[in-house]
Amino acid sequence: MHGVFTLLMFALATAYRLPCERDDRGGDPVGLAALAAPALGADHHRVIVFAQGYYGIFHLAEYSLLLGVKLNDVPPDIGSRQQVLAKYELPTRG
Repeated sequence: MHGVFTLLMFALATAYRLPCERDDRGGDPVGLAALAAPALGADHHRVIVFAQGYYGIFHLAEYSLLLGVKLNDVPPDIGSRQQVLAKYELPTRG
């Protein structure tokens, strides 16, 4: 019980400390996010999709449009669902 309580206290202290540290650094990521940001680079909005023996790498907004998800903030270079289908030469359902 003592070990669990100690871990909970560490988590609570970190939860209060991170926003203050982020403000001190001018909004830059801190902690694990600071370590992951350079490794992800420009590909952090991409997903790999495996289906029926094929795979594709899509922008997350493109993949969401293909699934029929209504997005509030679509990047301007993505286009519509029909444009995404045409870009990857995917068949449209009539």
